[in-house]
Amino acid sequence: MTPKERIDQLTASLTEANYRYYVLDDPTMPDFEYDRLLRELEELEAANPELMDPNSPTQRVGGEALDKKTPLLRSMEAINKRALRVLRLFGNTEAVCVTTTVGPEQEYFLIDKELHDRRKDLVYTGRTLFGAKPPKGQELDDHYFGSIKPRVKAYMSELNRELWKLGIPAKTEHNEAAPAQHEFAPTYSNANTATDHNQLMMETMKTLALRHGFVCLLGEKPFDGINGSGKHNNWALSTDKGKNLLDPG
Repeated sequence: MTPKERIDQLTASLTEANYRYYVLDDPTMPDFEYDRLLRELEELEAANPELMDPNSPTQRVGGEALDKKTPLLRSMEAINKRALRVLRLFGNTEAVCVTTTVGPEQEYFLIDKELHDRRKDLVYTGRTLFGAKPPKGQELDDHYFGSIKPRVKAYMSELNRELWKLGIPAKTEHNEAAPAQHEFAPTYSNANTATDHNQLMMETMKTLALRHGFVCLLGEKPFDGINGSGKHNNWALSTDKGKNLLDPG
């Protein structure tokens, strides 16, 4: 029996034992036997890391993943398998894998730090909790088509440089609809990498804003009565040959 065959066999036995123990409350495998099989599986996976599976009983407790990244990796693999089946039905025999890609647009507000610090609701909650609304609703929505202010442009330029150092492919920056609102967007990358990039990006945005005398607000609705900020996840499917499967052309 090859290591892969034994790993598959152990995984199936331990997964069934987990289900009966944690879900059905009807254990059929003695604890000492379960522990013995689990140790054998751990040793085989350590000796053959290329055979490691995120769904392995060594990576889960009670049938649930131990972290927040594993469900994403599982969904990416599930889409890959199903998409390849569809491609084969349409006669595509060249694609080896299908990857989910994401290009997240990050909208944000840049508020002068001195003005921000006067508003304790902004300081403590990241949004306004009291105050008067704009007299005619959302004002200055032509901000979207206006030029980027020099101070904000300096911030954006340094943000690009710092993100490039981290390997984050910064690409798009512009004003957004609300006053003092802007948007940043990187190029597409696979969904797993894009989630990590977005976390690093938000931390970097907040840190650099202070250096330029701003406070960066990333909340979805910091100001009542005007446009809120979104994180638009532009999602696609691409083959390993570079084909965008969501391109209607």
